[in-house]
Amino acid sequence: MARMLVVSSEMKDFQIVQAAVIGESHFVSHTTSGLQGVKLAQETLPDIIFISNRAEDLDGLSLCEYLRYNLQLPSLLVMVQDENSSESRVASYKAGADDIVTKPMHLTEMHHHLKALMRRIPHAELEQDRISVGCLTLDRTACSVYVKNRAIQLTPSEFNLLNHLMSNPGRIFSSEELLRDVWNYHPGTGDPAIVRMQVMKLRNKIEQNPSEPSFLQTVYRHGYRFVGDIG
Repeated sequence: MARMLVVSSEMKDFQIVQAAVIGESHFVSHTTSGLQGVKLAQETLPDIIFISNRAEDLDGLSLCEYLRYNLQLPSLLVMVQDENSSESRVASYKAGADDIVTKPMHLTEMHHHLKALMRRIPHAELEQDRISVGCLTLDRTACSVYVKNRAIQLTPSEFNLLNHLMSNPGRIFSSEELLRDVWNYHPGTGDPAIVRMQVMKLRNKIEQNPSEPSFLQTVYRHGYRFVGDIG
């Protein structure tokens, strides 16, 4: 499991990083404020910090320099910038950046970029791109799901939920854990009805008999689990 922090005033930057690790056990947090980013970095010690020039109240280069040379965090610092000139890249590396990502960021490219970064964090490698259980196959890179080789149309929420459960076969997740891990709700703020509704919709799409599910099982008074041998 890796901890990531995105410091950017643009929600899309956070969404791209989050989507690139969909269903993994990694945790991605976000703040629009550079000063809040410093506080979160100190408190949580993320493995990777994405720093955009479009952060509120503190420019990206100053934030990167402060984290690297003043706090001396062990985190990998990745600058997210609009410009890809030699001057901007040199400035980012001088500020202490370990890597640079140029916008617009694309999901597949970010997924593989993160794979390369994860290789520098021994405990946090991304899982395999494609997993199968019986007739069910999930492709993380393409964000696609197949049942008996037939493509199934899932919403992003349904895909995220299935990917998370398939990444942890046999493990029971409470509704609160799923709200936190899949939808990034803070503890106590999400509605368990969201989970029930998404599970019901997902079963209707992937189960041969949704009323007697073979994959997505409910564990009475405990939560939900995915059953099957990952191939």
